[in-house]
Amino acid sequence: MISVDGCPVNVPDTPANNEFFGGPGKGARSGAFPQVRWLAAAESGIGALIRATFGPYPVREQLLARDLLTALGPGMLVLAAGFP
Repeated sequence: MISVDGCPVNVPDTPANNEFFGGPGKGARSGAFPQVRWLAAAESGIGALIRATFGPYPVREQLLARDLLTALGPGMLVLAAGFP
């Protein structure tokens, strides 16, 4: 059984990180730190990492999940958390 989950993580507040990763905010106001969004697929029993991917904060987990598809094979049961 494979589990897929992810979350956003703060990265250093530098001009390059702000430009590439972006971050949470509302309107013209941005959050305190830029954030990277990561997503990982791991074996559920022993927690062995199969594959991970990351992208800018605005990229949703559903889009990042496409990068994990090549690590999955026939007969694998995949559990995904947090996908609406």
